[in-house]
Amino acid sequence: MLTKEQMFQELNEKTFNPMNDVAFKFIFGKEERKNITLDFLDAFLYERLEHHITGITYKNTELVPLAEDGKLTRLDVRCDLSSGEQVDVEVQVLNLKNMRRRTLYYWAQMYLFSLARGQTYRDLKPAITINILAFELLPQKAPLAMYTIMNPETGDELNKDLSLFFVEIPKFAREPKKKISEMTKMERWMAYFANQLDDHEREELAMSDAAISG
Repeated sequence: MLTKEQMFQELNEKTFNPMNDVAFKFIFGKEERKNITLDFLDAFLYERLEHHITGITYKNTELVPLAEDGKLTRLDVRCDLSSGEQVDVEVQVLNLKNMRRRTLYYWAQMYLFSLARGQTYRDLKPAITINILAFELLPQKAPLAMYTIMNPETGDELNKDLSLFFVEIPKFAREPKKKISEMTKMERWMAYFANQLDDHEREELAMSDAAISG
């Protein structure tokens, strides 16, 4: 595991833009830095899962289609949680006008491939996608939104097997600026991706137990 000093060095020196696809995978998709990914996921998923994330296992980011003429799916960061859920984290800088359907397709691929021959439908693993966007997509004012399957009349949720998170960084960047010490863990991670911190704030963010725990 990396020390907090080492994590700060990599967060500060090697990621000029946290939303860059290569930089994102370098920080969040490597086994030697999995404690950073674990902390990030715990910040965003604790309320949904109702438990802390204690471990993750990285998975192959390529999902090979069942049919020869099927579309190959390449995810940014894919992992299984120790509690059984599977997660895909995507960063998207350009609005290609396909995000709503694209995220459903990624989710469906993960959900489909979680069931092996001979298993029952009870063995399906809940699938979660987290989309970190450098553009605005959804109508709500808050920078974070979660979608699932529910009855629109009663609000009754079918189950927790589908969770689609959208993090719209421009909306967070427009909010009144807080001190790092006043932010929640989730807000600290959004501040990191907004990439508007000075060197002191960036160091405070990386060294804080609430933001990135070792």
